[in-house]
Amino acid sequence: MASSDSTLIFGDGTFEEQIQELVNYLARDLADDARTSFISPFQNALLSSDESRKQKTITLVLGAVKGLGSGSEKEIEGFFNLLYAHVLALFPDEAGLKEQLTPIIHTISVAPNPAIIKYRILTNLFNILPRSSPLRLQVYQALVALVTSQDELDLLGVKKADIERWISEWNVTAEEQSSLWKSLSDAFSKCGPPERFLEFQLSFISSLPQSSTEVQPAILVAIATALKTPSMFDLDTIKKLPSLKLVQSTPLFGLLQVFLNGDYAQLSDWLSKNGASLGDSGLDKDILERKIRLLSIAALATQNVGKDLPYSAIASTLQVPAADVENWAIDAMRANLIGGKLSQPTQTLHVTRAAHRSFSSEDWAHLEKRLVNWRADMAAVLDVLAHTKQSRKPRAAQDAEILAEKTVQAAA
Repeated sequence: MASSDSTLIFGDGTFEEQIQELVNYLARDLADDARTSFISPFQNALLSSDESRKQKTITLVLGAVKGLGSGSEKEIEGFFNLLYAHVLALFPDEAGLKEQLTPIIHTISVAPNPAIIKYRILTNLFNILPRSSPLRLQVYQALVALVTSQDELDLLGVKKADIERWISEWNVTAEEQSSLWKSLSDAFSKCGPPERFLEFQLSFISSLPQSSTEVQPAILVAIATALKTPSMFDLDTIKKLPSLKLVQSTPLFGLLQVFLNGDYAQLSDWLSKNGASLGDSGLDKDILERKIRLLSIAALATQNVGKDLPYSAIASTLQVPAADVENWAIDAMRANLIGGKLSQPTQTLHVTRAAHRSFSSEDWAHLEKRLVNWRADMAAVLDVLAHTKQSRKPRAAQDAEILAEKTVQAAA
């Protein structure tokens, strides 16, 4: 998608000749008598001496567009490109553009033609519109709906940063912004990875006023998606939602807290009280248990970076046999939650790296303690170096005196 304004380029011929080309394309499949009758209003409009005759003529052409026509893909694309160029030249104000092009966007979207040609002519319209035009939002949503219906969402190359930039350029209302984020989250819900869905679902939630009735259901869907996705361990973005407090009385909120701060024992307690409702949110008990065990290993590891973590401590926290600890540790490494080295002889995991679920006040305190210890260690090293340097000075002076004496003796 173009990020800058396009320059209008017209083909050869006068305005009248180009209008005749457009009309002839529309009348292509009509019988001779019907074609003559169809063309007549356009000819009369062109002969008018009215100063606004060009606008009236293009409006007539737009009103006659009931589909994409029966031309080749190249002809269809050429027809709409020429039509777009005249509309933008004759209706420079935003209100005029919206009035003239909104019906065309709908006509293209519902046409029975192959999706690829509809995608091309809608993309051409998006790119030819001024960068700041709010009408771009409408075209983009039509494109999102089109590619989603074909399970070809990757074709758009959707990037959150682009959407945020476009929204700022288009100066659209808060409701329109929410509508766009909702369109994208729905699209990724249907044919995208859950991580991308959650990315846009959170943007949708953030775009809504907290008084909206859509907020609470949207948050619950986001929580459920994050928890039921086996590879999704970072829950901090959900934790930071200002509107999260709106669902704090729900069982899912309690489950989220377990995954943010708890362990397997707390999950078991939650399941004993709420397990019957898992299916309502599409949650799976096995996936939840596996995730909390992996997160629990990571939590233990964050407290033991640079140390040896006994298998027995891991087994106790995960509530698994000691013989299974290595498999769980390897899975945690594969999930990029921890780094380390396993030792069967010592039955320990030497931790070299660990990911935090979220950085809490306790984590900051732990980090502060480690930094203080590191600073003390560095101070001790500096003291040793300073002492060593100082102790070498007398020896150096003594060596210099001996050398001087030898020099004097040699001279004598």
